[in-house]
Amino acid sequence: MPPRPGARAVSAIPTASAVLCDAKLGVMALQLSHPNAAKGRASEKPGMELRLESRALNEAIEATAQFFKTQRVVACCGDRLTLACLCLAETIRRAVVGAATTDEEGFELVLRHKPSLLICSSDLETGYGMNLLRRVKAELHTCQLLIVLVRETQAVVQ
Repeated sequence: MPPRPGARAVSAIPTASAVLCDAKLGVMALQLSHPNAAKGRASEKPGMELRLESRALNEAIEATAQFFKTQRVVACCGDRLTLACLCLAETIRRAVVGAATTDEEGFELVLRHKPSLLICSSDLETGYGMNLLRRVKAELHTCQLLIVLVRETQAVVQ
């Protein structure tokens, strides 16, 4: 299914199958998948080697650090380990003003802290990430939204 008018694909992360920016909802969606799946080689051995010495990775880390210097972030993720790893990552931890595992907690944090960015997974302990994004966009128009999709497709964002 092609993106709806106003949405554009962005190739920002080499192992992601797509990052979709939707102008109407103002959502950036990151769908994680095996890098060979997009190339039609899903039958190859699954896995991904993270090359820590990679120049591209180091440049991405530096760009990410620069971006987060000017942000106030609320993070919501149903998986507590993932949420902790995200919030404690060196490039983002100083920008995080709140973190939660449910849509209600996340929405309360957004109302309280008025972040510039909400990072949310589609799966939450209770609730659904896309619903949280819709609520936040209706209440706080200036907040940028980033959803991390694990199982869903780009059609969810559209």
